[in-house]
Amino acid sequence: MEFAFPNATASLVSIADGSASLCFSSGGAIIGGQGHEPVRNTAKRFLSALEAAQSSCRRVTSFPLPKSGYVAFFVRTYASDLGAEVVEGDLRPGGHPLSAAFLAAHDVIAALRLVVEKKTG
Repeated sequence: MEFAFPNATASLVSIADGSASLCFSSGGAIIGGQGHEPVRNTAKRFLSALEAAQSSCRRVTSFPLPKSGYVAFFVRTYASDLGAEVVEGDLRPGGHPLSAAFLAAHDVIAALRLVVEKKTG
């Protein structure tokens, strides 16, 4: 999932083994996380929510950055690559098919941040 900000983009990547990384186009990243149970659990919930909403995605062959105010979802399956770009405000109230994935992604980000805070705190 990718978020667009006025001067940067943040990319959250989660993999079936529970790995999760958050990378910033302005520099910096939080990599891995699978060694921490809260990260693994939230990453797997995020992927489950994406799987449940696959019908809201379309087949894609390119992975452009989202426009400002939008969130891009990309899903790699065994059969194809899927994607969707959604206005961020449409995801927040919970009425969009990808809302659960959006909210679960924020749980992954929170779990990654807690790991970093524990290491630096």
